[in-house]
Amino acid sequence: MLYATDVFLTPKQNIGIKEDEARTKQGILTKLASIQHQAAAMITGAMKTTATDALEVMANLLPFHMVVDRHRHQAALRLATLPESHLLHKPVRNAANKLVK
Repeated sequence: MLYATDVFLTPKQNIGIKEDEARTKQGILTKLASIQHQAAAMITGAMKTTATDALEVMANLLPFHMVVDRHRHQAALRLATLPESHLLHKPVRNAANKLVK
């Protein structure tokens, strides 16, 4: 479900982003969060109208925006620890000092 989230679910930035792109990303997050809500309701056996926060606590799940942040952080850490012999080491090192679109 979170395959390639580090590519298409970038953090919110107001720098050089179009309003349509921001809405699209928010729409994707909302749809994925609703899937987690359904899964939490199935895990706990609760009704559909139960609050998402309560379901996540009862199912012992992280809130979805934190899951996405964690996944993106792991991907960044994985890229940052590449050995110097790796082909992506130099582009990642150069990108670390800049805002990449």
